Amino acid sequence: MSDHPRAARLRFLMARARRGGYQLIAYPAGGGWALVDIYGGERLFECASLSDVERFLRE
Repeated sequence: MSDHPRAARLRFLMARARRGGYQLIAYPAGGGWALVDIYGGERLFECASLSDVERFLRE
């Protein structure tokens, strides 16, 4: 069974975010994304694309 590439990428980013202490949140209406602190719930980063999330997590 082959996996959809976007779903695999999303799972990878969710796991990477969690390891960094974030939760990756999707904004369905606007299509954007946010990284939220796991412990405090504070929004630490918001962006329009998964590429932006990847860039943030690399820094």
